Parts: sequence; C-alpha cells; structure tokens
Amino acid sequence: MKKIFILFSLVFLFLIIFIAVNNKEIYTLKLQNTNNNEQLYINTSYEENYQRTIKLDLNTSREKVLLKKNYDDYPTSTYFEESNDIYFPGKVKNGTQQLLQKNASENRINVLTKDLNYVDFLKLNKKEKTIYIRTLVKKDDRNFHLATFDIKTGDVYIWNDKENDYSVVTFDFSPFQKNLLVVTKSIKEEFDNISNANKNNISPTAPTHTFSIYNESGTFQKEELRLNSFVKTVSLSSDGESFLLNFKDKLEDTSKIGLYSKSKKKIDLLLEDTTDLLNIREPIFNFKNNGFYFIADDTSNTAKAYFFNLEDKTIKEIWSKKNEQPISLYLIK
Repeated sequence: MKKIFILFSLVFLFLIIFIAVNNKEIYTLKLQNTNNNEQLYINTSYEENYQRTIKLDLNTSREKVLLKKNYDDYPTSTYFEESNDIYFPGKVKNGTQQLLQKNASENRINVLTKDLNYVDFLKLNKKEKTIYIRTLVKKDDRNFHLATFDIKTGDVYIWNDKENDYSVVTFDFSPFQKNLLVVTKSIKEEFDNISNANKNNISPTAPTHTFSIYNESGTFQKEELRLNSFVKTVSLSSDGESFLLNFKDKLEDTSKIGLYSKSKKKIDLLLEDTTDLLNIREPIFNFKNNGFYFIADDTSNTAKAYFFNLEDKTIKEIWSKKNEQPISLYLIK
C-alpha cells in the first residue's frame, strides 16, 4: 500500500511539473499546414528588386501568382475576383505613387489616379465596387488621409480633406458591418514627442492613437479607444465585436498582438515576440473569428506566414519560401 501511495505521489508531482512547464508559453508552436477553404493573399518581396502577389488556397496549398513587378515601395494590393483585376500602388513617370490596376491574365498596367501624391494601403469593398486607399494628397502634406476610389466611375473622394494635423495610421474595412475602423494620430503631438526625446536624449513616447468607427461612406460614427502606443495594423472581426491590433508600447519593446473587446473595453494580449518568433506583425482575422493569420521571423531571420488558433492557442506555419519574404496579408471579405 505504501509503494502504491509513493507511486501515485510521483505521478501526481510529474503532472504538476508538466502543466507548469507547458503554461510558461502563451502558445504551442506546430509547424504544419492547416486545412481551410479560405483564400489568403500574400504580398511578397524576392531577389531584392521584385515583388509578387500570391493567391494561396489554404486547403490545397496551391499558389496562383496574380502580380509580379519591380519593387517600388511597401508591397500591398487588393484583388477583385469578379473581374480578375488586381489593384496596387506604384510609381509613375512624374515620381508620384498612384493607384494602378492590372488584369491578372494580361500584361497591361493602367494608372487609375493622377492627382494624388502618394498611395499605399488598400482595402476593397467589392459589393459597392469601391477601393479605400490611404494617401498623402499633396506633395507637401505631412498627414495621411483616407480616400475612396470608385471602380465604376474612376472618381476619387478624399475624406476630411480640410484636416491638416490628424493622420491616418492604418485602417480596416468590414463588409459584414459595413464600416471601417480607422486609427489616427496627431502629427503635432508626434513632432513634440520627438523633439522632447531628442532634447532629453530619451526614447520618444507614442502619440495618442485614436481608434474610430466610420460607415462605408466616410461618416464618423463613434470613438472606440485611445491608446498611447505605437500601432502598426488592425483587423476587424466579422461580428464587429472586437479587433486585433499589432503594437509596441515603446519603440524598443517587443512587438505584440492584442485583442480589443468592445464589450469589455480592454485589450487582452494574445501574442508577443519570443525566441522562436520575432517581429510578429500583420494580424488578420479569419472569417470564423476563431483565429488569425500573421507574419513573423524565425530564428534564422526568415519571414514566414502563420495561423494562430484562438481556441487551443496553437500556431501553425502556413507559408514560407526560400529567398522570398511575405510582407503583407489579406483576405477578400
């Protein structure tokens, strides 16, 4: 009986140690493919001077190259499957960066805008045949605006065109809720923070980042959150009840991915840099809201695309390629 008790005690102690060790990490890393019917779009860079846009079938791991071109700037795009057109920013003859369009089965590239100074991030509203773009409107502008491009008419509408301080940091569009989450910051506050940091030889603090909801036509609805952190990207859940954000509290801090719940009014930390995954970035919700895709660098400083399962806290590698780096990700919602 005494031997049985000792054996039971040892087993119980082993289980406690096992549970404690396995709860040190936020997640478990599983490097394998995931079964999913979603189509993930990956903007990549390779050979230093080129970029590609790849349509990845997550169920079969088959790739379709939609765009291959010289590397102009941060690779980003959006794809309108109905017409097989891919939209992306690119430099034109006068040195500005405009919104361009190319049919995925043709070679010709069309310049869609001409009066903007710089275009980068894009989101598609396929039902309304509208593309949301982040843009520096004029040559001397310091703050980014949101604008809409009407695919049918070619018209461009600049949101809050009289604003000259608050700048759009990033945004996301939800066709399910028919609204946008827009993150802005004050250029003046940012400049003051940098000046103070230089004066005192310290790291600059982040300007206040304001998270606001707009309807799909550009009308302000409400403010959701104010955060004094450096925010890179956001992603809205399909039910509209939460959003992901990629941020750093300080410039020298590790990169984090958090989940903001509108009902709780708080951010829960989901993921941050570890020895296995570095510079985590670009989180985007999947359609079921039970996980998200993101990019991170591994221990060999190679960028790969992953999927984080919110239900069991596991991570699966879903895409990587030798000598090619994923830069940004999106789904067509």
